[in-house]
Amino acid sequence: MIIGIVASLLSAVFLSLHQIAFMKSFPMGNLGQVSFALTGMNILICLIYWPVPLALHLTGIEVYDITDRFVPPPLDSA
Repeated sequence: MIIGIVASLLSAVFLSLHQIAFMKSFPMGNLGQVSFALTGMNILICLIYWPVPLALHLTGIEVYDITDRFVPPPLDSA
């Protein structure tokens, strides 16, 4: 329980710091600047976090099986 409380507090603190840093970086941010910043941030997130599940899958620690997911039946209008 304490881990969840600490995690939510840290999440709130880091979100606030991110918002403050973003507003300081782009005080008069137009659509181009904001789009560029968000695109760069998302590319970095993909480059940082994507190797972890990929390495876990390739080493056999984590097994992903697409057939295990639930797929609802199609809605027939006939």
